[in-house]
Amino acid sequence: MSAHGYEIAGNAARLRALLPHAQIVFDWNGTILDDAERTLAALNAVLADLDRDQLDDPAFRRAFGLPLEAMLADLGLSHDEIDPAVTAWYTGIEAREAPLSPGAAETIHALWERGRPAGIISAASVTSVERDASRLGIGDKLAFLRPAAASKEAALREVIATDALVYVGDSEYDMTEAVAAGAIPVGYAGGYRPIEALLAAGAIAVVSDLRALLSEPG
Repeated sequence: MSAHGYEIAGNAARLRALLPHAQIVFDWNGTILDDAERTLAALNAVLADLDRDQLDDPAFRRAFGLPLEAMLADLGLSHDEIDPAVTAWYTGIEAREAPLSPGAAETIHALWERGRPAGIISAASVTSVERDASRLGIGDKLAFLRPAAASKEAALREVIATDALVYVGDSEYDMTEAVAAGAIPVGYAGGYRPIEALLAAGAIAVVSDLRALLSEPG
């Protein structure tokens, strides 16, 4: 099924019913920001420094998961290597640029114009998220920007109002954190993880383009 011509997997009818009244909050990396290419480049630089094998894009997407520490452990890094690797990974990400995801700018601006600006909750670093939001021209169209969220569940609980809150993300972690917080999990299929994984993690629906979230108000 689709909304405005954009495909929606899962319970499209429920999502469409929620959207005109929901508070919408987005994940950043892989959702608003199309950054898989730069994230992989930064990761491969870290792996090269540790004399580990490089990952191609399919292998990266299969391996990707949050928290990053767990992913690196699964890739074979030792306990002593993981914290420095995470720091170096973030440094590499911050040194590279990435574009907005398809439809992200239009969606953010439309929600702002309707008087329902979206929020951002992300585990990514403050420096990276604030720089990208400013560089890409959407920072002033957001209700709030909360990077460096150690717990997305806790951050979501802090911003849930009386109306439904939809949290849109591209990973299983995003979906499970939304469920734990009492938010409504919606997946984005243009990021790091496939539709099936997001639905299995609890997403009520998965959109392939963020513009699918622009249901008509009322």
